[in-house]
Amino acid sequence: MGQNDQNGKLTGQNGRPDQRKLRIKAFLRPDDDGRRRRRHRSGKARASNETLYHWYGDKTGLFRELVKSNAQRVRQALEHHLSTQDDPIKTLRHIGPILLDLLLGARAVALNRAAAADPSGELGAVISQQGRETVGPLIGQVLLQARDRGQLHFDAVNDALDLYLGLLVGDLQIRRVIGRVPQPTQAEMAQRSAQAVAHLTTLLKD
Repeated sequence: MGQNDQNGKLTGQNGRPDQRKLRIKAFLRPDDDGRRRRRHRSGKARASNETLYHWYGDKTGLFRELVKSNAQRVRQALEHHLSTQDDPIKTLRHIGPILLDLLLGARAVALNRAAAADPSGELGAVISQQGRETVGPLIGQVLLQARDRGQLHFDAVNDALDLYLGLLVGDLQIRRVIGRVPQPTQAEMAQRSAQAVAHLTTLLKD
């Protein structure tokens, strides 16, 4: 599995650039209008779709890797918190903008539109498995830690998770997918995250 070196570049176990990760990143890179590159989707890494399919088995396997790669920052931030026992409320404020970027960015929009156009439903299932079903339980653990510390009060963690995501995301994801709102700025996402956590603590106070 690739990792970031001191210069922020993706490298493999031997210290060389992780070509698979670089090519996945290039495949995901959107054009200015938010669409994936149509002329040569493998981008600067010069990998063909056939090569990517060969690596990951089929279209669904490739799509799974794209979704997994897109969600990596959120998973890493949550796993770091859970390993260091940071303040849960502070963690929620920190991961909010990262989660919004994951869900509302141009890459996420392209992936969601591809899933919506898939009549088999397989791509939508991949997004659910690699997204909500993977990241959701990690956020749930943060919420449980906040409850254990007396910062939040609730009975069912899934209800608290639904409330948090509703406050943070609302209908922005679907509005982004159908092209009704632009991608929010970092400042806007930070503000929305802070407001969501403030509302959450108010609604789930003792």
